[in-house]
Amino acid sequence: MLASNGRAKWRTSVLCLLLAPFPARGREIYESLKKFQLSGGSAVASDLTLKRDRVTMTFNGTFYFEGPVAGGNHGAVFLGRGTFRAEAPPGPFERDHVRRILGAEIVESDFRSAVLRFTDDTFQHIGKGLTPAASVPPDATALATTLDRQLLKETGVNVSARLAVSLWNREAPGFFLAQFDKGKRGRFTFLLDQQGRIPVATFNINAGEAGLIFAHRGATMGNDSGWRFTAWRPIKRGARCIPTPTT
Repeated sequence: MLASNGRAKWRTSVLCLLLAPFPARGREIYESLKKFQLSGGSAVASDLTLKRDRVTMTFNGTFYFEGPVAGGNHGAVFLGRGTFRAEAPPGPFERDHVRRILGAEIVESDFRSAVLRFTDDTFQHIGKGLTPAASVPPDATALATTLDRQLLKETGVNVSARLAVSLWNREAPGFFLAQFDKGKRGRFTFLLDQQGRIPVATFNINAGEAGLIFAHRGATMGNDSGWRFTAWRPIKRGARCIPTPTT
């Protein structure tokens, strides 16, 4: 159980930026990502499967995409029906931890909405058959508008800042976060941060974990991070760190 870090909204955190130049200034990228405007068209998903490390997600419905930022698409809202499945890591400690918190060795849930933010190759998988001009349902717009503010208040995570750092650093592999709702497990979030920035800075998890599944249980209960794992793939090193505001 981890205490909420919402009051840290005005703090300054250390974000790592590569020396290599980027096509746009970091602050401009951040502000564009923060708007999360669903002006990038839509795509219908039919039995679409997306795998991220130990996690498998399936989608049947429609994705509504964020408009291009820094030359790419880095966000989407999904409405429809889907499934989420994550097998526990093979180690006995991790399996015991998941079993104790969740009462199962496999995390499974259905969902009817999802909000995705990413700098990896997710768009290449979910953006096939893109329709450039699309009418966006109010529910999708509301989910896009809410995500950043909600996660910042509940956990202290500034998703747009993390995306901006990933783009500026040209991280490979990139960052992935998805929040699911309206299924049997309610609202929960999965992130895969191969560089480990959010697990360390926000959740104080620093044993090499890159993947987290967590849910906010209210102001008094905080955030339940019941499932975590290390990444299978190595990451690219070589960044320098500079203080960057996260508001």
